[in-house]
Amino acid sequence: MTTIKRNSSFELMKIFAIICIVFCHSVPTERVEYHYATDNPWLFLIIIFREMGSIGNAIFMVASTWFLVDNDSVNLQKLKQMIADNQLISLLFLGFMWFIYDISIKTAIKQIFPFLFSTLWYITCYVLYYCLHGIINRGLKGVSINPKLPACIIIILDLIAFVLGGLYFNDLIMFLLIHSFTWFTKRFLLKKSEKSIKKYGLIVLLIGVLGWLFGAVVFNYIGVYYNSIGEKMSYWNRFFNPFILAIAYGLMLLASQIRINSEIINRISSLSLFIYIITGNQLLRYYTDNYLYDWVSDRWSDSMSVCVLFIIVYAIIKFLIGIGLSYIYKNTLGRFISFFTTKECKFISNKINKHFPKV
Repeated sequence: MTTIKRNSSFELMKIFAIICIVFCHSVPTERVEYHYATDNPWLFLIIIFREMGSIGNAIFMVASTWFLVDNDSVNLQKLKQMIADNQLISLLFLGFMWFIYDISIKTAIKQIFPFLFSTLWYITCYVLYYCLHGIINRGLKGVSINPKLPACIIIILDLIAFVLGGLYFNDLIMFLLIHSFTWFTKRFLLKKSEKSIKKYGLIVLLIGVLGWLFGAVVFNYIGVYYNSIGEKMSYWNRFFNPFILAIAYGLMLLASQIRINSEIINRISSLSLFIYIITGNQLLRYYTDNYLYDWVSDRWSDSMSVCVLFIIVYAIIKFLIGIGLSYIYKNTLGRFISFFTTKECKFISNKINKHFPKV
């Protein structure tokens, strides 16, 4: 029997996405003001590091929707395991750091209920989206018009949301819009050749990268002279920035046509959720990240150039430690969580089948 190997191109995208997010989460947010335009090039580079998180989130969103538009089912075990892993890792951090830092009761409660308080917003948003994606798929199947028209309407809605700074929109709505756009994109590409899709991917990726960087530079430059614009610099750092989404879709189109097989890439990618939960933990980011930066700046300098160097070195170390801790967790406590959720889901399934047998 032949085994179909997983395409590592998609997994490589996920690794790139988690690296972007780790860089974003390595910025000492309590020590650096990154929300406003600046004439300091080093601080501007730190702003770019923060924006990399939005690129990573956009890639994960597009990658998720790319496969879920063709699958209406909801895997209950997957949902329960994701929530349980997030819950357990959050409690482990709280238990460890409670004895090191002066953690407030309010912060502790958020760590005890990470899903409820959305301490990692992407996980909360993804779980809600995952529960709804089958309904969205069934609704989209009834749309028989040319996919170009609804795709253009979604692009216009995204532009409106971006210009309004997210007003009247929220992350879940944007997730559902991205899902719908992916649906129409894949339908549009059905009859396209591999060469054409690669071409589209390169063009979209180029537009995304150049537009994102050039736009950030222009926005920042104007913002230095006009405070009303400079105060909105963080608007550029949104995952629904059209150029950031273009980067994600460009990479996705290329990955869908370029096949790579690498066991190492697949293994690291399989840890991406755990790396995200561990390196993105709010206690780690609020207390440890800022403490380490204070330690570095006290011994060398608190200049922005030192901060940039700190972020780069710290992000690399954080990513590597994240891989190690994720591997240990996955093969110890993670296995227990997987076993428990599997048994529980089978129990629930048996109960449903017993009381509501199929006709």
